[in-house]
Amino acid sequence: MKIGYDVLDQALAQADASYGATECHGVLTGLLCALGDQALTSFLESALVQTDTGNRELEKIRLLLEGMFQEAVTMLADPECGYYPLLPADNAPMALRVQMLAEWCQGFLVGLHQGGITDFAALPGDCPELIEDLSEIARAEMYTLEDSEDDEKAYTELVEFLHTAALVIYEESQPGAVGESSVAPSPSIH
Repeated sequence: MKIGYDVLDQALAQADASYGATECHGVLTGLLCALGDQALTSFLESALVQTDTGNRELEKIRLLLEGMFQEAVTMLADPECGYYPLLPADNAPMALRVQMLAEWCQGFLVGLHQGGITDFAALPGDCPELIEDLSEIARAEMYTLEDSEDDEKAYTELVEFLHTAALVIYEESQPGAVGESSVAPSPSIH
């Protein structure tokens, strides 16, 4: 079951969760890169930390988040499954999509940190450079973009970069979690 942006964002808002859908998905991905499939408890605690335990939506959102967790574990472990960051639909305004792109990156970095990875330079392979690039993208909401063809192309390239970066960081930080070097590192965006 593929969990959509709108469904998750609405459920998180109703549950008074700590994050919106995109940032939540970024946190989940960062935690999975740091902790592998042992990240579920940390993820749920992080996403629901400010949630009122008397909130009737809590069990519904917990099940939704557990489903998203299982989906992400499966997709990250098998690059052929089509893992991509959870972002608004392509018909959403460019400003919102860029803001959510930045929030996904912020969430990813938070997830790595919550998972115990604080020295990014000590990570293997291309991870330090990719994380540096993700830190730059996390500031993307400061840029003014329009719904032009050039901006659309740049946005698409950034989404593709996030896709590849997440897969490479997961593969390099979780040895044995992914098939033999199935994801080629993408060039830096510097």
